[in-house]
Amino acid sequence: MPDASRQPESPVERLGFHFAPLADSLANIKPPSWLVRGLLERDSLAMLFGDPGAGKSFGAVDLAACVATGQKWHGRKVYPGPVLFVAGEGRSGIARRFQAWSIVHDGPIAWAPLFLSSSAVSLSDWPSVAEVLEAAREVADICGKAPVLIVVDTVARNFGPGDENSTADMTAFIRGCDELRQEFGACVLLVHHSGHGDKSRARGAMALKGALDFEFRFARDESGVIRFEATKVKDHEAPEPMAFKLASVELGITDDQGLPSPPPCCVRCPGSRQRRPARLAAANTRLRPCGSCGTCWRPAAVAWWHRATIPQRPASPRANGAPLASSKAWTGAGSRR
Repeated sequence: MPDASRQPESPVERLGFHFAPLADSLANIKPPSWLVRGLLERDSLAMLFGDPGAGKSFGAVDLAACVATGQKWHGRKVYPGPVLFVAGEGRSGIARRFQAWSIVHDGPIAWAPLFLSSSAVSLSDWPSVAEVLEAAREVADICGKAPVLIVVDTVARNFGPGDENSTADMTAFIRGCDELRQEFGACVLLVHHSGHGDKSRARGAMALKGALDFEFRFARDESGVIRFEATKVKDHEAPEPMAFKLASVELGITDDQGLPSPPPCCVRCPGSRQRRPARLAAANTRLRPCGSCGTCWRPAAVAWWHRATIPQRPASPRANGAPLASSKAWTGAGSRR
């Protein structure tokens, strides 16, 4: 009979599959390596999902910009580093959103290590994945540091020719994401749509949720409040829900008719009444309903943003004295850490 008291020896290092004693793993336990403290880990697969217009792409832009610039994400420290943003559509619109974020946060994002893709990719197809890996290595060489966050917006636009509802095709997509994650030790953050019938889950095969380390849902109510809550956190306590609202940011650009063309950006609503910003009070302008979302109020002449009181809309524009500006941006009203 084998001697139960005898400790197993560590296997000789070799390539390929093998078993190793649990003691080896216990001796090398490491604390979490946070990308966004208490929210996202590095070397993980995460997802933001919600209906069209729920604010998930705004959330992705907000996270990407904070990581690239090193700014805290709504009070949470970030691990700064290069960010790759795989934009499946609306590349010019994404650029405007980043510019709006830069104005709201007073951060020079143009010089941050943030890179947009030239087109969508097919992450369920190995040749396409290999092409992305090569382009990402070039970015790492330029920055002198591997990317720490890779955003894929959206799953549908970067899935490839397969079927999202097919477990086999979804497994191939997950494998492509894992190649990116393992190559750089980065957090791969997917942006996806909610299901057609069940809005509490993301669309497609359940194999995707099974592979995720973190999952967050965005839901926008009739008042325009965007709820952000964790629906899966594999190895940690789930962060408390938060709430956001779209506000306006004036970029100073015009369309082909010479009219202002304000882009969207996201600002957080803290859920408590705020003093009217001095720049707005000094302007002494009348407030009018926001033409972008119709659920908030903004000054007729001044472009600015504020942290709004939510979730209820004021009965009149002067009910809370806190107007929003002229393009869209996040506002958050949950608890903060």
